[in-house]
Amino acid sequence: MTRGALRLGLIGAGAISQSYVQALRGCDTARITAVADVRPQAAKALAESIGCAVYDSHEKLAAEADVEAAIVCTPPST
Repeated sequence: MTRGALRLGLIGAGAISQSYVQALRGCDTARITAVADVRPQAAKALAESIGCAVYDSHEKLAAEADVEAAIVCTPPST
């Protein structure tokens, strides 16, 4: 059975998430399908740049997005 690419969500739209976007660019086995950030404009900008869904909270991403796993890209204090 052939399986499609792993659908990933990014929680946080700051500098670290940009590193993940770059690392996953061109990857055939995983793709980012959703981005969430408490800063809606940051989430929207990142999501638009990679063509995926955008959410204003990690709770909404978990409840509504078509993801199989999430990468948490938030500061340690959060």
